[in-house]
Amino acid sequence: MHQSKKLFLFNFLFICVTIAAITGCNENKKGSNNLNSTESIVSSDNTACFEKYKTDLMSMLTKEEILSGYKGDMAGAELKSDLREKYSSFSSYTYSWLGDPDRAERIMASGRDFGPMNYRIGVGYLDFYKEGTKFIIKNFTSTYNLTDAKKAAAKEAINKELEKQGVDTKTKKTSKAITNSIIPDLKFTPVEGIGDAAVWSYIDSSLIVLKGRTKFRVIVDVSDNHEEDVALAKKLAQIILDKCE
Repeated sequence: MHQSKKLFLFNFLFICVTIAAITGCNENKKGSNNLNSTESIVSSDNTACFEKYKTDLMSMLTKEEILSGYKGDMAGAELKSDLREKYSSFSSYTYSWLGDPDRAERIMASGRDFGPMNYRIGVGYLDFYKEGTKFIIKNFTSTYNLTDAKKAAAKEAINKELEKQGVDTKTKKTSKAITNSIIPDLKFTPVEGIGDAAVWSYIDSSLIVLKGRTKFRVIVDVSDNHEEDVALAKKLAQIILDKCE
C-alpha cells in the first residue's frame, strides 16, 4: 500500500478512536441525569456469539452471503484483509474490484491523488463495549454526533500523539495535513431499522452497527448514490445479526 494511503487510513482510524474516547469521557462526566432512560436500553446481550468472530472475521460475512444481497458483478474481485487476532477493533477485510471505469470518485489528501477507487464490500472493526457499561446507545449515538469542539479536540490529540511518537518531520507534516483534510469532512447520519442503533459514515462508505454491546462496520461502496449503498449495507448487516439471534 502506498505510504500516503497508509497514513490516511491510520489517521482516519485514530481520529475515530480519539473522538470515541473524548465522547465517552464527556458523557461519563455528565452523569445519568442528562440521559433519557429509553436511550440506555439495548437488546439482549449476545456478545459471546459475536466474540467468536474476533479470531474468525472472515466467516462473519462470506462472499457467498455478500452475493446473496449484491446482484452486481464481482468478477475479478480481490480479497484484501488486515486481520489482527488481538485487536479485532482494527481488523477488516474487503472484496475490491473494478466497477465503472468512468467513476470519478477520488480520495484527495495532502495534495495527493490516489486515483479512481474500486468498488468495495467488506466487514470489520469488530469492537465491544465493556460489560456493565451503562447508556450504551447514548454513548454510541453521541460518538457520531460530531461537534466542532469534538473535532478540535481530536485534532489536538492527534498532534500530541505525533509529538509523543517522535515521527520524522516529513511524516509529521504529511500526517497533520491528512488529519486537517479528514476532520472537516467527517459526517455521520443515523440509520433506522438495523440493530439497536446504526449510523452511516460517509468518508469511508460504511454502516456502523450497534447490537447489544457489539459494534461492527459493513463497508459498501458500489454506487455513486449513497442511499443504495446504505440499503445494501443494511441487508448485509442483517445477515450478520441473524447469526447471533
